[in-house]
Amino acid sequence: MARHWKRQAVRITGAFIIASSAAAAEHANTNNLPADGTDDFVSMSLEDLMNVEVQSPGGLTSTDPRRRPISITELDVRDIQQSGARDLNRLLEIYVPNLQIIHHHSHQDHVGFRGIISDRDDKYLFQVNGLTMNNRMLVGADNERQIPLLGDLRSVSVVRGPASATHGSGAVAGVIDVETYSGLTFQGADVKVRQGLVDQYTATELRYGRRFSETSGIFLYYGVAGVEGADADYYIGKSYPATNGLPANVAGEPYGGPMANIGEAGFDAIQQKAHLSYVNGPWEFWARYTQDGSEMRPIRQIYASVKPADVSVEDWTRGREGQNQQFTAAVSFKKEISSTLKLELLQSYDIFAYTDSRSGIAVGQAVRHASENELFTRAIAVWTPNDAHS
Repeated sequence: MARHWKRQAVRITGAFIIASSAAAAEHANTNNLPADGTDDFVSMSLEDLMNVEVQSPGGLTSTDPRRRPISITELDVRDIQQSGARDLNRLLEIYVPNLQIIHHHSHQDHVGFRGIISDRDDKYLFQVNGLTMNNRMLVGADNERQIPLLGDLRSVSVVRGPASATHGSGAVAGVIDVETYSGLTFQGADVKVRQGLVDQYTATELRYGRRFSETSGIFLYYGVAGVEGADADYYIGKSYPATNGLPANVAGEPYGGPMANIGEAGFDAIQQKAHLSYVNGPWEFWARYTQDGSEMRPIRQIYASVKPADVSVEDWTRGREGQNQQFTAAVSFKKEISSTLKLELLQSYDIFAYTDSRSGIAVGQAVRHASENELFTRAIAVWTPNDAHS
């Protein structure tokens, strides 16, 4: 019977920020982004286009793109669909300059920016609709990136470098911010089924959106995937004689023992994602649930260590397994108090649960369970001076 280790951490975080723009300019009314996507920009007048406000993950407030001291890659829904990427990792690897994806024996694949990388994915922030989703205790931003489900994403923005440090600790290498659909940006219903043949997976996604009025709507999304991974060759970079019931390993030649596929789901569990969004005027509520994880391949200690007699070869060569589960609920309020003052409020609750089973060579080690709860509050008041201010 496996022993279990549990740990729980609770954080309460708050921020209150008052921001004033540096340049004095006449205030322009803010227009919502078109409900039908970027196609509607074609029919907008030049004056309307100038009044469209675009929030950047480079900071907590809207900033003129010419004044942003950042390097940023912005991907819209066309980029996502035309890329053919199976998951967020592959999408970022295709489009983002100087971004690296590294396969490692600890947790899932790691993301690095400009040579900055960590086996805990704690050097960058992963955000959904501007809310940071990182696990602070253990695995950092090791969530959602390997799920082959992208149907809820409307856009992806990536800040490369530390210029987005206003979002808090962890934004050393950059920020990945994904924007989801809402009832104002997606209407109708569809079902999509995908099948991966080499990197094997089966994924099904369902979407429904309805717009009740110009300022209110609802969006529902659910996706589920069975991930088997790729049966690719694997190399252990040192020669070993036959031992522990394993065939001899020759450096430079494929390993011949039992092992998991690359990218295979951890604990043989499904991967899934659900998202709910409701917008009504200045109020927006959204809730999100994700479950992912993977099983690693064995490390060289399967040869270097001595296998106990009561442990099977299949158990001995099992790689480390992990599973992430995250639930987030957030409510926001955005209101223009006057022609020069705007108020933004955000309240969220997040729970991140992690299960970790060490590799087969760690005989007798407990399956670890850890969870982290976060209550987050943010208030931002933005004052934009006009020509009457001196």
